[in-house]
Amino acid sequence: MDVWRSLVRSLLVLLWVASLASADWTEWSAWTECTATCELGGRGEQTRSRSCQLGTSVPPMAVVEGDAPVCSGPSDQIRPCSSQCPLRVMEGTFTLFPF
Repeated sequence: MDVWRSLVRSLLVLLWVASLASADWTEWSAWTECTATCELGGRGEQTRSRSCQLGTSVPPMAVVEGDAPVCSGPSDQIRPCSSQCPLRVMEGTFTLFPF
């Protein structure tokens, strides 16, 4: 009976330690440069990312090698951006009254 009691106690301690293993997102990176070009109509996108890391309160014994921390939410964001393109002027002859 003492063996089972000891086993249950050990299991409860392990579950408690595992519950302390929280993961947190790092700060977002800076937005990348806009990919817009005038050849693409002045439209493009910017991206930024963040990483999921174990929280600072995680005891070393709770980390199992090879297990990745789990965070909720996206690790990347994308947003549209635009570039100011010069106005294209068509070459040719224009008249006010084409008759």
